[in-house]
Amino acid sequence: MRPVLSPDQTALALYYRQHAISLVANPGVVVASIIVSLLGSYATLTLLGRRTGSHGWRNHFILGLSVICFATVAVWGMHFVSHNPQLPSTSVTSMLINYHSQPDR
Repeated sequence: MRPVLSPDQTALALYYRQHAISLVANPGVVVASIIVSLLGSYATLTLLGRRTGSHGWRNHFILGLSVICFATVAVWGMHFVSHNPQLPSTSVTSMLINYHSQPDR
């Protein structure tokens, strides 16, 4: 049973409290995500290999650059590649998801 697509956000929220959103991973996308993570990790290790010590502005700059490289390419890139095609397919052109720390009363 699929939810009735209506502008009533309360009915839609009640539906998804009782039914799980099904997400199916594509094996090719998972492999591409792993490759992106490996390339980001390799780039980070290559940058860290260029450091000559623990002091000096050049070493601190390379350390900061490697942190940014790892965070953006390896971690964020892997999650972007793996989670982007897993969006649930609906006939709705856009879906707004709100996260609340407290339940509605």
